[in-house]
Amino acid sequence: MELLVQQMALLNEQLSKLQTTGENRYPSRQAVPQNNRQIIVSTVGSQVISKQIAGKEQEICKTMLDKDPILYWPFDPCVFSHSSLPIIDVLMNNVKMKALLDTGATMNILSLSIFNKIRDFLVVNGSQVELKTITGLTIYSDTIICVNMNINDTCFKTQFVVAGTDLSPTFDLILSQNFFQCFNFVLDCKSSVLRNDVVSVSWNFHRMFPSGNSANSLSDDFSKQKLNSDQFLDNEKCDIEMSSVNSITGRMVTKIQIPAFSQKYVEIKLDDNCNAFTVDQPILVESLNDKHSDSFLIARSVSNLDVKNRCVALVCNLNDSPVNLNKNMALVKISPIHKVACIENVNNVSSEKSKRQIDWATQVDLNHLEDEQKLKVMNLLSKYNSVSAQNISDLGQCDLIKHEIHLSDQIPVRQKPYRVPYHLKPEMRSQINVLLEAWIIQASTSSFSAPVILVKKSDGSYRLVADLRKLNAKTVPDNYPLPNLTEMIDNLSGAKLFSTLDLTSGFHQMVMKPDHTKYTAIATEFGLFEYKRLLFGLRNASASFQRLMNLVLAGLNEFQISCYIDDLVIAAGSFDEYLAKLEMVFQRLQKANLKVKPSKCSFLKDQITYLGHTVREGQVYPDKKNLDSIREALPPKTKRQVRSFLGLTRFYRKFIPKYSEIALPLT
Repeated sequence: MELLVQQMALLNEQLSKLQTTGENRYPSRQAVPQNNRQIIVSTVGSQVISKQIAGKEQEICKTMLDKDPILYWPFDPCVFSHSSLPIIDVLMNNVKMKALLDTGATMNILSLSIFNKIRDFLVVNGSQVELKTITGLTIYSDTIICVNMNINDTCFKTQFVVAGTDLSPTFDLILSQNFFQCFNFVLDCKSSVLRNDVVSVSWNFHRMFPSGNSANSLSDDFSKQKLNSDQFLDNEKCDIEMSSVNSITGRMVTKIQIPAFSQKYVEIKLDDNCNAFTVDQPILVESLNDKHSDSFLIARSVSNLDVKNRCVALVCNLNDSPVNLNKNMALVKISPIHKVACIENVNNVSSEKSKRQIDWATQVDLNHLEDEQKLKVMNLLSKYNSVSAQNISDLGQCDLIKHEIHLSDQIPVRQKPYRVPYHLKPEMRSQINVLLEAWIIQASTSSFSAPVILVKKSDGSYRLVADLRKLNAKTVPDNYPLPNLTEMIDNLSGAKLFSTLDLTSGFHQMVMKPDHTKYTAIATEFGLFEYKRLLFGLRNASASFQRLMNLVLAGLNEFQISCYIDDLVIAAGSFDEYLAKLEMVFQRLQKANLKVKPSKCSFLKDQITYLGHTVREGQVYPDKKNLDSIREALPPKTKRQVRSFLGLTRFYRKFIPKYSEIALPLT
């Protein structure tokens, strides 16, 4: 043990020397705001290395650390940055230009300004090309050319898609993966060499400086948006005027271990050799970089300096294992604040949320009613305002029945997270944050994990969906019966007025049994989480929720009040009868702490569409939308397509005389 302690102390000493050497090597460096860097390719090298250090690759990483210490201490932005790019010199029509080597690109791209300078090329006939950037931006081009390009006096005939604008101030064209494969090029990252059997050329890393093009504008806006959403200070309530003094690095005073899922205040010392700060001066403490964002977070906060030139920082460990912060570790950047003016506001958000009222008049359509009837309905809706929820943050929580998951065995089902497109990462982070704030999910240490995907909805927004197929395969089925659709439709006969109620994210209002939440763990690049509420896609979810709703609405079926999973329908013969039934339903929902979505509710209609049928006084018809889908269906050509078509038409077989005889040739 003593030998191990000595080795750790020696390692820390070497790291400290390495950091000091780096500082002496670049004494005049200045901090460059991150939102001024143009992000062209994602640089994940530092993240991979940091993970290797914590694993079994310590010796390899120590060698990399010795060779490339720039990843571990503050660097000179004029020499190197995370936005440095591999670029080589090429000739095209005797015009010298810079080419970016991009293994993530699928097509060679040529900037418009270079295209206007060259003369010797052939135009390739073809359809319009769609180019999608890493940020999700789509660019279209109608021009494809075939041209000779020289690399180290060797000619390569290849094709380029001409962009409608300049690519970057740093490079003129992009060489893609297709080019490398076509000419058998190999990218040797260790030696920074691009070579094949004929030619070999070294590349240099070029710094990507900001410019006024649209790409920079997009990246700047994204960085500013990220800063505004992640900052610890509320700038709407705190007016902070920054000093002109540059930010200074803050380091750990002593080695500290932060337990899993915990936060701790740590003591920070400043690298302030010029004594630019004074005692008790207010300072802004921020994370130095995002290199450790997958392990821990640092709160953006205001602190004060003591006589030893020290301050404190709040560090949050988001992992299921402890995090060690070594002595002299560069952790934060510190900026002086010239003036701070704060307005105190205690629980402002909570008080507003508790007083929030639903404006039913703007959410539901009552224009078909008389003024007196409309007033009575509005009074009833206002009386039971607590049973409504506009969004997921206002959901109710019903624990009358808790969902349970029973497996055929207890062998954990584990899957890696699916990769998320770069432009959807902010959406994924936002979805996770919303679920966390609504207490629908929580951080997990489960041995189970399922990947998640973002599914685009009809309105253009996205829904977070867990891929639970492997978990469902070993889940013991719950045979609780769902209502018979035909009987539910028949139960509405004789009624003249109808209403439909739709629960807001109904499944998320049912509580999971605490001991069973571990089975619902989802793996994302932002961490492992598990559901505290019932989630969509889980086997037996519909059966459990139907059991809950049958308990909540027990005895109301005889009053023409029906429920199929989370869709409720109320039928009545008169206005007064309808109001009495609606109040009965609201009372049950209020006691169960279940909430409906006003915008998806309809009241006092003489015709409704429910469970694929259109119902009006004494008559039932197939839903017109479903009939249109059947008419527009393509003729089946395979056995599977025939079965699918028959399943689509069989739903309405009671409306088709002699259906079995008509469908016989297809069976």
